[in-house]
Amino acid sequence: MADWNPSQYLKFAGERTRPARDLAVAVAIDEPERVLDAGCGPGNSTAVLARRWPGAKLTGLDFSPEMLETARAKLPGIPFVQGDMGGDLSALGQFDVVYSNAALQWLPDGGEGALNLFRLVKPGGALAAQVPCSQPLARQAGGRLENGSAHRLMAETAKEPRFAPYTAGVQRLYTMDGERIYSLFPAETAALSLWETCYCHALDGYDALAEWFRGSGMRPYLDALPDEGERSAFIRRFTERAAEEFPLAGDGRLLLWFRRLFFVAYKPEER
Repeated sequence: MADWNPSQYLKFAGERTRPARDLAVAVAIDEPERVLDAGCGPGNSTAVLARRWPGAKLTGLDFSPEMLETARAKLPGIPFVQGDMGGDLSALGQFDVVYSNAALQWLPDGGEGALNLFRLVKPGGALAAQVPCSQPLARQAGGRLENGSAHRLMAETAKEPRFAPYTAGVQRLYTMDGERIYSLFPAETAALSLWETCYCHALDGYDALAEWFRGSGMRPYLDALPDEGERSAFIRRFTERAAEEFPLAGDGRLLLWFRRLFFVAYKPEER
C-alpha cells in the first residue's frame, strides 16, 4: 500500500477526533502512569490522550513514517515509535492503558491484533479500542447513506470494466464485529464494555464524501490504479454513483451516518 497522506486524513480532523475523545472518556482509569496510543496516525488521538491524562507518560505507535513525522511535529515532547500492531510489541513494555482509535481494521485479523495489544496491558489496566463498522451494506430503501453504503459504492465502482483489471483482489479494510470481540475477551478480562455509536456527518456534497474516503477506506483502490488519471476517474464514478442513489438534505448537504464499534477490556488485578 502507498504511503499515508496525513494532510488528506486531517481534512476531517474534527469528525475523526470526536470518536477518539468518546473512547478516551469511557476508560475508567483516572491516573494511569503509562499510556500507549497504538495506531496513533498524525497524532490527533495522542493529543486527546494528553488532555485526558495530563500526568501520564505517553507513547505513540504507528506503521506509517509519514503519519509519525506529522505526529512528532505536532507533539514534540512525546516519543513516537514505528511498528506493526500485529507484530511483536513486547519491547515497548507494559502500559496501564493501551488505546487504539480507528486502526485495528487495517489488520488482516483485528481480533487477534486486539489480543496482541491486550498482552501489553498491566494487571488492573485496560485496552480501549474503536473501529469503523465498514461492512459493505446492500442497497436499502429510503436512501440513507451509511459508511457501509459508501463501501458498497466503492466495491461496485472497482468492479467496473475500466477499473477491475487493477482492483481485482485488492485487500481493503477488514471487518470486525462485536460478537467476535465478545467471544475473544470474557475468559481473561475483569470486565468488558462493548457498544456501537452512529455519528451523523453533514458533508458539503458528494465531492466531500469522496474526500472523506480518499483519506481512509478508498486508499487501497486508488493505490492499485496505475496513474492519476485513473484515480480521478474512479473518484468521479464513485461520486456519480453516490449522487444517483443518495439525495442531499434540504440545506444542500449530504448526511453520512457513520457507525463505529467501541470496546474497553480490563485486565484483572494481580493477586
